[in-house]
Order: sequence, then C-alpha cells, then structure tokens
Amino acid sequence: MDLENIEWLFFDLGYTLINEDNAHRKRINDCITYQQENYGKLFTYEQVYNEICRASSEYRQQFYGAMESLGIKEKTPYPKELEFPFNDAEKVLKELNNKYSIGIIANQSAGAQGRLKNFGLNDYIDLCISSAELGIAKPDIKIFKLALKRACCSAGNSVMIGDRLDNDIFPAKQLGMKTIHVKQGFGAYQAPVSEEYKADITVNNLTELLKYL
Repeated sequence: MDLENIEWLFFDLGYTLINEDNAHRKRINDCITYQQENYGKLFTYEQVYNEICRASSEYRQQFYGAMESLGIKEKTPYPKELEFPFNDAEKVLKELNNKYSIGIIANQSAGAQGRLKNFGLNDYIDLCISSAELGIAKPDIKIFKLALKRACCSAGNSVMIGDRLDNDIFPAKQLGMKTIHVKQGFGAYQAPVSEEYKADITVNNLTELLKYL
C-alpha cells in the first residue's frame, strides 16, 4: 500500500481504539440473568458469546443478531461506562498525530467526543464524526463522504482503520480510501467474502500500525 501521499487517518472507536470487553461481558451476563429470572430460560456465557462471534462472522449485527438466533427479544442495555482505551491507544495516536491528521468515523451514541476527552485521547483527534450526531451510520458511505469533506481530504489521501470488514473496510474501499483492518474484538472473526472486503493491511493490534504508518 502506497502511503506517500496520506494526509488523514480515520479510526473507528469500538474495538479499534476502545476496548469493549468488560462492557460486553456484563451485557452477556445481564442477558443470561434476565432470561433465567423472567422466563426460566437457561443460557451459558459461552453459548451467547459464541453466537455473537458467529453473527459477526456472518456479517450480521453482532449482539442483536445473536439475540435473534437465540430467540431472545429483550435487548439488554449496553454498559458504555465500562469501556476503556486499549493500553497502546494513546501512545499510538500521539506518535501518528505527529505525521498525520487524525479523525474518527464511528457508530456511537451522543457524546463521543466527550468520552474521548475522558479517555485522554481527544488531544490527538482533529475531527470526530459520530453517527448519533449525524443520523447516519456505517456502513452508509455518506458518513465517510462527510468526514472527508469536513477534513478537506480526498479519499485517495486517507486511510480508514477499523475492526469490522462490513462497517469499516468495505464502504471505505468503495470511495477509494486505503484500509487497515485491526483484528480486535468480534470483528476478528470476519473473513473477506470478496476482494471488496479485503483490507490493504491487516494488523492484530494498534501498535502494529506503527510498522506501516
């Protein structure tokens, strides 16, 4: 991948910069408890977790897709307060921000920039595009186009970095952006279904980005 003319790096948040393990663990356990107490249905943690992984691998909604497969109608709330940055997130962003402008394109609830500030990451972010504020969510390419427009950057001079092939890599490639798949979280179970879903570069964590950027 030719990175000579890259000006902007755009990151996803969940399972890219932000570790959601604790939040998903509590959500799954809350779901299991609720089903048992209210319906007498017994699910194991492994059963629900594996179904989420399967939903992701099939390019379906992860939690909600798993709930549908398991016959669970209630949508247990997601405890966003349990999220935290990956250990290498600040170090990597700080180093990359010396060379590139940094943007966020994420499907997030309102207040994403405030959460980035609380995480100590906002100083390295030049632009934050959140689905809740815009009413547009990935994989709709409109949210990517808007980010590029606000950044005054062409698609060919940008890189999209995310954990999901369906939400991050595929739509970004449609616009001509360079792409990097970070295999963290449930998105790690996704494999490209065609060349259009194949990232230019695949890494296992944020630190590995520094080998290429």
